[in-house]
Amino acid sequence: AQIRTVRDLYAVFRCLGVFMSGIGIIIILLQTLPFLGAPMAGEPLHAVHAWPEALRNVNPSALVIASIALAIGIFCPRRLHNILPSPLAALVIEDLAAVSQTEAKGCVGVGLSGSAEEALRMFGIHDRIPSEHFVSDLETAKKLAWEPVNG
Repeated sequence: AQIRTVRDLYAVFRCLGVFMSGIGIIIILLQTLPFLGAPMAGEPLHAVHAWPEALRNVNPSALVIASIALAIGIFCPRRLHNILPSPLAALVIEDLAAVSQTEAKGCVGVGLSGSAEEALRMFGIHDRIPSEHFVSDLETAKKLAWEPVNG
């Protein structure tokens, strides 16, 4: 089918715009719970139904981290974004801030192999991490990673 007029072309772009807006709204609805420190819901309506409980039990740490990441994403200069994407900038900035503010509790490496392990070895990081900080399964890693958050 060939697009014949400008009106037909506009209709295609309008349809795509509405579709993309719908996807954006779904993503926002799903991310509101983690923004407040609550577990993520599987569906947008479940997230909306969980808002009252999440607002009663806001995790201040999660709210601060999410707010900083959102601010970096919104206010990151365009010319910097071409060199370092804003989500990556937020990750690096917040990781550096977290490391500087907390005492070292160690790190967790999960089933490192291939290029990830080679990269750690190439930069000499792998040898500096005690072997007890490496775990073989993801569930143990999740528990260890959430330990500082859950207290």
